[in-house]
Formats: sequence, structure tokens, C-alpha cells
Amino acid sequence: MAAEKISVQVPATTSNLAAGFDCLGCALNLHNVVTVTAAKPTRPLPDMFAATGQAFFNAAGLEPLPFRVAIKGEVPMSRGLGSSVTVRLGILAALNEFAGQVLDAAQLLQLLVDLEGHPDNAVPAFTGGFAVCSHTRAMTTPVKPRLKFVCLIPETVVETDASRKVLPKKVSLGDATVNLQHSALITAAFFTERYQDLKGLLQDTLHQQYRAQHIPGCQAIFDAALEAGAIAPFVSGSGSTLIALSLKNHEAVAKAMRLAAKAHGLKAKTKILQADNRGFRVL
Repeated sequence: MAAEKISVQVPATTSNLAAGFDCLGCALNLHNVVTVTAAKPTRPLPDMFAATGQAFFNAAGLEPLPFRVAIKGEVPMSRGLGSSVTVRLGILAALNEFAGQVLDAAQLLQLLVDLEGHPDNAVPAFTGGFAVCSHTRAMTTPVKPRLKFVCLIPETVVETDASRKVLPKKVSLGDATVNLQHSALITAAFFTERYQDLKGLLQDTLHQQYRAQHIPGCQAIFDAALEAGAIAPFVSGSGSTLIALSLKNHEAVAKAMRLAAKAHGLKAKTKILQADNRGFRVL
């Protein structure tokens, strides 16, 4: 290993964007910095950290080497903002730097997608911008800063694995068709920068209604955001963060969401973000 310590900045992400279950995502200008040190850890690494490192060494065909991990930043854990992908990508990118970039960008991204289990967080964190993706392919586009992501971030945590257990095993053809139509239109709106046309499209029939049941006042918060001028609200990832897309009156939208949350006993803070179009970077 050529260096003692490497730090990697990784953006938060929002995934699904309602109808785009496991295939649409966007990087946000909220970041974690993951610092990997080439040294024996003073205590056992958390399972996810150790598994990520082992996966890298296996993919690179290298003997495992000891390392430590430190994380600083603003991405809250288990709130539907891609905290896990910031850690995994930070570790992978740092170890790849230590090893002389033995994995190219495509290999590194595929390893990240495999570890995450779904691409809608992994791809935008890696590339930046808006991403439409499958497990093996992706297309991305930058997002103009005029589109804001007004985030209501509750104190309540939601584990992704647990939230998936509440989802139905089967859905109707009609429900699946609605989501296909909406996800195609959402993708077109982002790629053509017709953000106003997202109004009414962030409706979902597969997962959001089930996850919303575990977020007090979710629909009231959505209604408040729309009344204050937001384009479209949605559950970020598996929750608990709620996001309203906005082209104007961002502060008013944030205030309306906070007040609606408070009225339903939901303790939360708001952040007004925009897309991160750079993706991860080695500092």
C-alpha cells in the first residue's frame, strides 16, 4: 500500500423517487467523508465494513490487508438517504486507491451495486446526478440547481431490510402498469430538464403507501408541501425522510412540512438540498 490514509467524499442519495422502485435515484449535496487508514484496527470492524473490505480484496485478487475506517459527515443513518452506500463506496474507493486502482470504474461500480443489492442508491452516489438503472446498466444526467429537494428528516430511523418486509409479495397488473408509466415519464422529465412536468408523477402503487404507514402524518406532510408550492412529494428510499421537489418557495415548503410534522407528533428537521452532479471523489 502506497499511502497511510485516504479519504473519500461520497454524496447522500435519494432513491425510488416514488414510482421508480429500485431503478431511479439522485445524488444530493449532503456528504460523508470516509477515511481509511492502512493499519490494524484497534477493535473489530463492524460487519458491513469488514464484508466490504473482503469483497474488494476478493474482486481485486489480493490478500486481505488490515485497515481502519473513520466516518465524518452529515448523512444521517437509516433515514432513506443512502448512508450505507456512502460507507461502502468510501471503503471500496479508498482500498482501490491503496491498491493502485486495480479495479476500473465499471468494475468498482458493479461491486458496489452487488454489495448494496440494488442500484438506485449505488449508481448516483458513484456518478452523481440523476440515474436510471438496472443491476447491470445505468444512464445518468446532471440535474440543474434550480430544482431543490426539500427534505424533512425525522428523528425516527427505518432499516431498509425491515421496511421491505411490509411490502406485498404480489401486485396487480394495473398497479405495475401505473408505476411503469410514471417511472418512464419521471426519467424523461429529468433528462429533458422539464422539472415542472414532474407534478403529479411521483405517485406509486408498489411500496410507498406501505412505508408511509410507519411515518406519522405522512400524507398530511405531503399535502402541506403541495399547498406551499412544491411540485411533488415522496418517501425517500425506505424512509423515514420525506422529500418535496420544488422550483420556488423552498423555505415556505420546508416550513409547511415542519409544521405538519409537528402537528402529528413527528420530531424532524428540514434541509433544502440540490443535486450533487460530481459523485464520489477521493480527497
